[in-house]
Amino acid sequence: MKLDLKLLEDVGYQFGKDNPLIDFSKKEVTQLLLDYYALLIPVEAVLQVHHLKMKASLFSQYLPQIDTLDVCPNDTCKMWTQLPSRSKKEKWLEDSICPMCGYTIKRNGKAKSLASTANLTQEQLNQQRLSNVAMKKSSAKQAAAAEHLAVETRKKIKSFLRKRRPEKVDFLNLTVQESLDIAVLLNQFHASSLSNIGTFDEHLDIHGDSLYDDELINRMLKADTLVFSEDSEVDSFVFDRDQVTSVYTTKVNWHIWVSSDYYSDELLLEQLKNPGSSVMMNKTEIDSIYLGIVKKEIYKIFAWELTEHKFSLNKANDKIEIQESIDSWLMSYTPAQIRAIIWRGVRMANDSRTKETWGNFKYHPIHFVIHEAKFYVGSTVDSNRVIPNYTYPKDIERNLETDIFFNQIIEVPDWYNKRVPLTKDETYGNDVQTMSRIAMGKIAALRETDLSEIPQILKNAVWYQETDYGIVVADPFVEWLFAGQVDVFDLVNSNANDDFNPALPAWLSMENTDYFINNFYSYGFLRQLRLSLEDSDVERKG
Repeated sequence: MKLDLKLLEDVGYQFGKDNPLIDFSKKEVTQLLLDYYALLIPVEAVLQVHHLKMKASLFSQYLPQIDTLDVCPNDTCKMWTQLPSRSKKEKWLEDSICPMCGYTIKRNGKAKSLASTANLTQEQLNQQRLSNVAMKKSSAKQAAAAEHLAVETRKKIKSFLRKRRPEKVDFLNLTVQESLDIAVLLNQFHASSLSNIGTFDEHLDIHGDSLYDDELINRMLKADTLVFSEDSEVDSFVFDRDQVTSVYTTKVNWHIWVSSDYYSDELLLEQLKNPGSSVMMNKTEIDSIYLGIVKKEIYKIFAWELTEHKFSLNKANDKIEIQESIDSWLMSYTPAQIRAIIWRGVRMANDSRTKETWGNFKYHPIHFVIHEAKFYVGSTVDSNRVIPNYTYPKDIERNLETDIFFNQIIEVPDWYNKRVPLTKDETYGNDVQTMSRIAMGKIAALRETDLSEIPQILKNAVWYQETDYGIVVADPFVEWLFAGQVDVFDLVNSNANDDFNPALPAWLSMENTDYFINNFYSYGFLRQLRLSLEDSDVERKG
């Protein structure tokens, strides 16, 4: 017979006197057993969660007996059955045994009795019944002791938390970020009070996923606007020697730790859930939050487009490359235009993949998507066309912080179609003199970034040398220079004769350099080439 886990909610448990579970409450034992039988995680992890220090291989011998509906025909005692190990729960024998006389009901069709009271005297039967009563009293004492331990532990936890609790933050001193974080959490939890707002285990999103945001919670804890509730379940804390040593942040209950001399608790809750004109505005902070939220929304759109077309974010630098591209596009375009850039880039890359015309880019699919997106931007600018606005995807739900920040705090509901306001620190050097975007786009497009060339370079290399202009690699016949176009231009210019005209398109000539130059390379390519040479047996000069 298969063990029905629903059964564990309604039965009584029985333990031996040395069983480590004997001090657990019934609720704690039930949760432990549900985790043990139902979760596909190692037994070691289950024991760690429930603070049991023992070898996983020994745990099955401490599984309790549970009571059954069977009654012993000899002495009318309640009969018990032993719970199976996790590996045997699908084929549970479920034999019922009388704790007094050993009478057994077998579930496999064999003999029903291993013992009989037929030859017992009346005195012996009375003694068995007395023993049964004593056992029931012992179980009641154990339950009372467990309840007392839980009460004492809760008192210690309350004392510990209250001694270390900071003063409440004054509502009038909240920053924009603090106001936004509080509003997000209160609305996620549908809070009706600032105390005991709930746990993350109780509140999931519409897809059934956790709402827990480590970054948000750490910000709030650091700002003292959020504290652990002393009314949390005891198993939310790891408690050792009157000290809370750690906290299960999805199981613990929370208080919003903000006060006001002007608002009642009810009005303060309303102000915190619906921030608006009451928030103390700071332009620098507003601009920083604005940029951060938009970047998160665009990244979410990018990741969704990739998933829709079965591109996987597998490599560690994929996310970094996407974020850097978003940073670059935000300098010139609205989120709606960036959505158009992403839309085009993903589909152009997908077409090349389908036609198998993407060459070695198949080993770097995300890089190829970004390459195609940048090509689309460059070709659009070169032809003096404007990148269109694409609507926000209807299949994506905006983040709650996005709606609260733009609709309530700064009242810019049309943010998606507006350029992001960048502070001076975020303009990426607008005060520095630069070439035109078109010119720089062409230079960038001429760089080689395909790392698959490197193994062939190493295969033919005899020696290499790092110079002020790039990396020189010699094969048996000639010396090759691997460098960026600007560095090569500086080298050629430094060796040029008086007739050299750098403004002419054909400025690169063997007359002006001692090296053979086959291409221009990105910094990422040159860095990987240098690392590969250092790890190889190729001789290094200089």
